[in-house]
Amino acid sequence: MICSGISSPSCTRRHTTRKNEGGLAQDWPRVPLPASKPVLAASVALGREVAALLDPEGALPKAAKGLKSIGLITAAEGTLDPDAGDLGTYGRMGPRG
Repeated sequence: MICSGISSPSCTRRHTTRKNEGGLAQDWPRVPLPASKPVLAASVALGREVAALLDPEGALPKAAKGLKSIGLITAAEGTLDPDAGDLGTYGRMGPRG
């Protein structure tokens, strides 16, 4: 039995703990799954779109096609060119050593 929350009428905290005692002892992740295959498929599709949005090197996913630019990146001397390294980071982080 997989329970999405401890307040579910068919799933109490005691029942969940008893049924999953081994996994809880090993600190396994507990991921609730949808009750139906269509809901799971929709969740998978949404997760893929979120992952695509977070991928800085990937193509813009269809979910983001409505996003608009808010302006060009500029400097006091004119437009910056990211391809020429104008937005590169060259500092060090953390302790030396």
